[in-house]
Amino acid sequence: MPAQAEINDALGCVATGINPNTVGDPNPAACINTGKGPGSDQIPGNGDDGQPNSIGANLLSFLPLAPSPGALVNIAANNVLDLNNFHVKFDYVFSPSHRVSVKYLFGDSLQSQPAAPGVPQSTGSLATNRNMWNSVAPTRAQLAGINYT
Repeated sequence: MPAQAEINDALGCVATGINPNTVGDPNPAACINTGKGPGSDQIPGNGDDGQPNSIGANLLSFLPLAPSPGALVNIAANNVLDLNNFHVKFDYVFSPSHRVSVKYLFGDSLQSQPAAPGVPQSTGSLATNRNMWNSVAPTRAQLAGINYT
């Protein structure tokens, strides 16, 4: 996750072509351009006014921010996992040379990791849903088979 100071340095590259290095990085990243970029948000082929690209700014609003540059963020959040599974198999031997096997497997699961205390939330104007980082994964698997020997 980027810190606000790192975002500000990147925006400095867009505006002037010079990384102000407000984070005090001993090896600051060089800007792609050496002045107002070759295009909007340093994208070649576009007219440049030294302003960040609106699409990039909107995407950036969805990212939670680190408390400081280079900070490690450990997050422990509740994870809900609901599983329902079963397996049925029948074998029948008609004779030594005629056998039938039938099986059916079913698996149903729902995984959800809702927002929890300590989980950084998006702060931008487009990030209006507190639950937007919830990872919900409903799955269902079924397998049927018949074998005749």
